[in-house]
Amino acid sequence: MAVLLQRADDPSTDVLVPEFGAWGLSDGNRFGSASAWGNGAPSGYLGLLGFTTDGRTAGVDANLFTYTSLGTQTRLSVQLRYRPTISPDVYAIDVHVQRRTAATGTGGTLFEMSTGFDVPPDRGGNQTITWGASSGQAPAHVTYFGCNLDDGDPRTGPTTSVGLGTACAPGGLGTTVRLNLGALAIDERASFTLYVGVTRTSAAAHAALEDIDPALYALAEPTNPGGAVGIFAFSDLTHTTSTSAGNPT
Repeated sequence: MAVLLQRADDPSTDVLVPEFGAWGLSDGNRFGSASAWGNGAPSGYLGLLGFTTDGRTAGVDANLFTYTSLGTQTRLSVQLRYRPTISPDVYAIDVHVQRRTAATGTGGTLFEMSTGFDVPPDRGGNQTITWGASSGQAPAHVTYFGCNLDDGDPRTGPTTSVGLGTACAPGGLGTTVRLNLGALAIDERASFTLYVGVTRTSAAAHAALEDIDPALYALAEPTNPGGAVGIFAFSDLTHTTSTSAGNPT
């Protein structure tokens, strides 16, 4: 599922490139993703279970599965919950990944999100993208962050992150972040929140970041006068067990 944002003063204009967005995950053995350039359809071993929306919030339920002699088996369950935030300029995507059966591969559970910016009037990804961190360093569970677009496969792609405070400009294509959620035990759940947004000025973008207080963030700033500023950010990672996890709504 792709995230689309629009400018309040021009509701007909998309801010995020609709054909450039992807997310995916791997359990160390199987992999699955959904990308906008694949028309949002799941690929690999990702199955879409349900989608709900009321025009202001939305929910996506999916799973990472495999085939067995008895049929399909769910490896990981995935929930994405879209909601407004305290900042009117930013939307949140709460992500919950829970292991359902024992891992058969090696390594941790990996998650990737890639988002393309197309903030008018700087069309075609012609923005200056700069990464920053609230603590001055990237969280330990972040294995990669960059100014590129990827296909949602967290097992492949660039491995060397851009430096914090280093501007990818001009012509930054978008933002890609890759997370290691850890070697989850059965029924253990990893949770974090992604944020996407747009503001009219850099000052307003920094104010929005103060409101949501993310662990790592990127700003896509305009190269032409009058352009808007794109925001991509995410929170720290938390883990819960089956007894404390409950069912997110």
